[in-house]
Amino acid sequence: KGIVVLCAPLLVASIYAGVRYSKRAELDRRVNVQLTEASTALANARTLNQEVELLRKEAFQRFDARDRSTAEKTWGRALSLIEEVNHGFTRATGALETALRLDSERKTARDLLGEVLVERATLAERDQRPAERDELLMRAALYDDDGQLMKTYRAPATFTFATRPPGVAATLFRFVDELHGGRRLEEVADLGLTPVGASVQPAGSYLVVLVARGRTAMKVPFVLSRGERLDLAVDAPAAHEVPAGFRYIPAGRFLVGSSRDENLRNA
Repeated sequence: KGIVVLCAPLLVASIYAGVRYSKRAELDRRVNVQLTEASTALANARTLNQEVELLRKEAFQRFDARDRSTAEKTWGRALSLIEEVNHGFTRATGALETALRLDSERKTARDLLGEVLVERATLAERDQRPAERDELLMRAALYDDDGQLMKTYRAPATFTFATRPPGVAATLFRFVDELHGGRRLEEVADLGLTPVGASVQPAGSYLVVLVARGRTAMKVPFVLSRGERLDLAVDAPAAHEVPAGFRYIPAGRFLVGSSRDENLRNA
């Protein structure tokens, strides 16, 4: 009788442990289903986005070559794929959020969700959707437990600037997004006389204004990508070398075009 009484609590504990284990196993299964769905959607979206990048590059090359017909067709294919890419990233985000609703402590899901949100913010920035970018970054910060995601996203760029000949006064400006659309120029720094040594700045769109006695004033736009090093060198022609009524713009990379509706762009 004593043995039976002693075994009863052990049996109850064993049943409780078994039920708890079964519930945990079922929870893990449901979470893993969502993680698998997220990983699949993410892999597909990333593959499609690689194709988008190739199409964008090809379209820009065609536009530069003044082959507008081919450029527009290529650009249209890129825009169609961008919709698929965004859909894939949205699916991945939804699956990860579901996984966290099931198990809010699942570190794998938290880390991947933060990564996906930053990746989506980068794409929104590329496609000129600043409001969406900012909202995604705010959401990503909730899952950035060690601050590494934002640190990587905000990695500064380094650039140098030289002119031929040297000794030209340079002032750096940055294009800043306005709250309700559009951009404004904001002075960043007096760079002194060229050549300018390494300057560290956040990624973004910039303008260097060059002024020197006897030489034509110039504005040099360029874009800095996060984490890169860019060495710029431009010719500074004498004032008499530029015809009256003309402005000399040296070659370089800069933002051009519009993020507005495609029908308006083509009007």
